[in-house]
Amino acid sequence: MEGLLEIGKVSRNLFSENKFQDNLTIKVDNDERLITVSQWGLAHLAYRLILVSNDGKRKELGWSNLASALSIFNELHDPFLGDKDLTGFLFRSSQEQFWWQDIHLPSLWSRYKCIFSYDNFFTNYFYNISKLSIEEYFLIGISILGYANLALNTPAFTIKNLISSSIPSPFKEYLTEEKINLFFNLASANYQQIRGEARTINKLTIPNYERFEFNPLFKYPIVQGDSRFPYFTSFQYVIPNLGLLMKKIAQGAYWELRDYFANKPSPSQEFLNKFGEAFESYCGEILKNHFNDKNVQRIEEVVNEKDNNKNISDWIVLDDETIYIFECKSSLLPSIVRQTFIKSVLNKWIVRNIFKAIKQLEDTVSLLKKVGLISNKKVYKFVLLLEDLYFVEQHDFKKQITERLTNKKILTSNQIYFITISELERMEEAIKKHGFIRILEKKKEIDDTIKLTLGSDFISVCKKLDNNLNMKSEFLNKIFKETFSDWKIFK
Repeated sequence: MEGLLEIGKVSRNLFSENKFQDNLTIKVDNDERLITVSQWGLAHLAYRLILVSNDGKRKELGWSNLASALSIFNELHDPFLGDKDLTGFLFRSSQEQFWWQDIHLPSLWSRYKCIFSYDNFFTNYFYNISKLSIEEYFLIGISILGYANLALNTPAFTIKNLISSSIPSPFKEYLTEEKINLFFNLASANYQQIRGEARTINKLTIPNYERFEFNPLFKYPIVQGDSRFPYFTSFQYVIPNLGLLMKKIAQGAYWELRDYFANKPSPSQEFLNKFGEAFESYCGEILKNHFNDKNVQRIEEVVNEKDNNKNISDWIVLDDETIYIFECKSSLLPSIVRQTFIKSVLNKWIVRNIFKAIKQLEDTVSLLKKVGLISNKKVYKFVLLLEDLYFVEQHDFKKQITERLTNKKILTSNQIYFITISELERMEEAIKKHGFIRILEKKKEIDDTIKLTLGSDFISVCKKLDNNLNMKSEFLNKIFKETFSDWKIFK
């Protein structure tokens, strides 16, 4: 447990300074060395330490020992050296590292608050699972995060200390011992439980891809202590990584609901279907905020297809000269794809999800032409993804997809883009200030250079267009502030 404390202190310092990595000095045999420390490396180190430790019976581990172990993990080679698959390498690296740089709690929290408010289905089932409302889950989690970041030098605490802390209203009212323990049932586990989760989920890990296997600390970012050991009189819980706790707070309710339905004796698609509806509705709200209500409509209403036609896309944005069509996809990558991005397993997901989405977009264009809505207007098509797939607009990856679809005569033009919901949320000011068409023109300029270093994702494009843009969603920040007012969780 002492090792987790040392990792937690370093991670917390990075978190408090809003850094995802830094160079730190360590001493090795009286020599000072600089090593690069990253949040993802520290999370992996904490997980590995739990796997190999014998629950506190060995002598204490100091930071120098842990830093040496971390430097070894940093030198683990990516399978790219063997398979030479650039696309797989880019996906693995970006999925491992980029979210740490981009995560923004107010936006994530507000997004899921909006999605879950779509239907009482989510609240009712979540309460059945946890005996907490989704709002209680959010508020308790953020209270613990704020407490750990603002009041603790070492991210270790007791429930008694948490309850007696100076957390303001309305959060204080939620911090009863009963409700905290209900939250811990979802977000906390001991060493044995974490190891068990690792054995269950990572049993299919492919050799050479161990670095990318599922880390159970994403599910249980708060580690329970063991009453057999002396430290337990001082603290009972440790948070090895505040970034993992933040992600659990924002997305934990989603995963609890998803796992509940997936693990039922008769696995059910009920949650995924309902969440897909809610996500689609939420995408519409974001589009209306960015483009004005009068310009955004459901496509089924535009073409009078109200018989649940599943072969058409979801949303259309109309202006005088341009049409933007959006197909919303809430499906996530299977774990084996996420861990490896091997071509064969990635292609199966692409065929099942991306090809289907593009076919729907193409069928929608045909239908719009049929009813006379396109005329001479230029049409842009978007697959709008829930999951942050950071290199989905990377040239080689997109070229593979468009060429295959063109050969199958599914894709009629290359005016098609993959955009994530987090990108669209963050483009609020860019769209309102410069117009969406100008962003797409700038993107084409960058895409045509085919230089990987320029960055082909929409956020990079917006920054190239105007580096003074606010790349955070004011729409979502406003929702966050309505609940949290002026309490600053971060220093």
